[in-house]
Amino acid sequence: EKHDFLAKMVTRIQCVVRKKQAMRYYRKLKRVTDMTIMIQCQFRCHQSFVKVHKMRHRHYAAISIQCAMRRYRARLVMKELEMILELLLYSSATCIQRHVRMRLARFAVMTKRNSKKNRQSVDDILASIKKWLPVYGKDFEYGSKRLRRISERTFHHILQCCGKVLVT
Repeated sequence: EKHDFLAKMVTRIQCVVRKKQAMRYYRKLKRVTDMTIMIQCQFRCHQSFVKVHKMRHRHYAAISIQCAMRRYRARLVMKELEMILELLLYSSATCIQRHVRMRLARFAVMTKRNSKKNRQSVDDILASIKKWLPVYGKDFEYGSKRLRRISERTFHHILQCCGKVLVT
């Protein structure tokens, strides 16, 4: 009986020791698992930070490329507008000259028709016009007074727009 009692006690003691060992192993395993989870969390946070940083870098790079392209296109448009303005200035001067010549030709025809009636020569009438015609409406810087008015009005209009920078 004593032997049975000792066997039972040994079995119970072994059971308690195994429970303590299992509990220690479980606590150690839980601590290791918690630490592993924390390490994984830190690594994922770092990965997400790096990914966001790369995406921001790509985004800002794309924006800077788009900005450079818009600036290039704007400069092309400005050059084209300058060329159009020069062409308009030239063509408007040519157009004015054409109208003056046309009026002179009509005037010459009318005076020839009327000279038969009035017996007045065309040269006498054109002589008075020829005195002031070479300098009429001329501006030595712009070519004509009309072109000067157009250019100055356009220049003042550009200066009044917000965000314009004048480079001299």
